[in-house]
Amino acid sequence: MKDKTLIIEASNIHLGGGYVLLQQLLAQLEGIDQRSIVFLDSRLKEKISSSLNIEVNFIEPRLISRLKHYVSLPRILKVNDTLFCFGNIPPFGKPRCYRSFVFLQNWFLVCKLREIKADNWGVYIRLLFERALLRIFSKNIDFLIVQTDSMKRQLQNSFTNLDILVQPFFSMPKVIKSESADFYFYPARGDDSKNHCNLVKAWVHLSKQEFRPQLIITVDPRVNSELVAWIEKMKLKFELDIKNIGFVNTCEIVNMYSKSPIIIFPSYFESFGLPLVEANTLDLDIVASELDYVRDVCRPKETFDPNSHTSIARAVLRHRNLDSELKCGSAIDIINTLINEGIPSNEK
Repeated sequence: MKDKTLIIEASNIHLGGGYVLLQQLLAQLEGIDQRSIVFLDSRLKEKISSSLNIEVNFIEPRLISRLKHYVSLPRILKVNDTLFCFGNIPPFGKPRCYRSFVFLQNWFLVCKLREIKADNWGVYIRLLFERALLRIFSKNIDFLIVQTDSMKRQLQNSFTNLDILVQPFFSMPKVIKSESADFYFYPARGDDSKNHCNLVKAWVHLSKQEFRPQLIITVDPRVNSELVAWIEKMKLKFELDIKNIGFVNTCEIVNMYSKSPIIIFPSYFESFGLPLVEANTLDLDIVASELDYVRDVCRPKETFDPNSHTSIARAVLRHRNLDSELKCGSAIDIINTLINEGIPSNEK
C-alpha cells in the first residue's frame, strides 16, 4: 500500500476525548505497512513524533495558519490517496482524484443553535465558524463517520445527501482491579456542557439530607478557575465530600478505574462518551443522564434529568437504595383532615 497515501488532518485537536482517540489511531498506524502523512496541532510536538512510515507535520494554532493549511491541503493529494479529516472540518476543495472522510465528533456543530452550550463568547463564535465551514464545504465530503446512532440521526436531519457511517472505535486500557473504593467519579473537563454545576448542586441537596457520598472530579483549575473556585465555596459551605484532582492523563484514569468507582455522568450531550464506554466494558456501575447518547453506548444502573439537580440527587439515592417511598393515604384521610380543621388524621 506504499503507492497510496493516507493523509490525516487532525490539526484541530489537542486535548479531550478527540486527543485520546487520535493517540490510538496513530499507534495503530505505526504497526501497519501504510504510508501516512499526519497534520497535528503544534502544541503536541513534545508528545508525538514521526515514525518510519508516518510523516508528521505541525500546524500553529492560529487562525491564519490554519486557514492557509486548509486551503493548501487538497493540493498535496494524488490519485487514489485518501484524506481523513479527524477534527470535524471538511476539506476546502475536492479534486476528483481522491476520497475524503470526515470524522465528526462535536455535537454542537450539528445541533440546533439554542442547544449550544459554550463557556464564553470566544468558544461560541468558534463553534458558529466551524458550523459554517461544515455546511459550506459539505459538498467536498464523500463519507461522514460518527460514533453513535444519535449523531447519525442528528446529521440526517441536516445533511440529507451525505453517506453517514457509524463506526465507533476505542482501545480499552489494561485495568487491574484493586480493592473497591466507595466513590462517584466524573472524568470530564469543566466545559459548560459537562454540567458540573447541577452535579454539585445535587451534592448540596444530598448534604441537606445528611448524606455525603464522595465525588471525585477532574476539572483543570488553570482552564476553569471560576468553576473550581465556586465548587470550593460550595464544599466549605455545605461540608461536601468533593475532591478535584484536576487534569488527569490516561495512566491516572486507569488507576481510578482500578478502584471500581461509580461513574456519574451528567453531561448534556456527547458525540461518543468514551468514559461511559470504558466503564461499561469494565462492568462499573453507571449513573447517567437519561439521554440517547448514554443508551447508545452503555447500560446505566440509574438515570436522571441532567437539567434538574434534584433528579440527579434522587438517582444517587436510588442507586444507594436510600430513596423514600411516597406515603399515600385514602380519601377518608382527606375528609378527616377537613373535619379536624386542618389537623391531619394521623397527627390527631
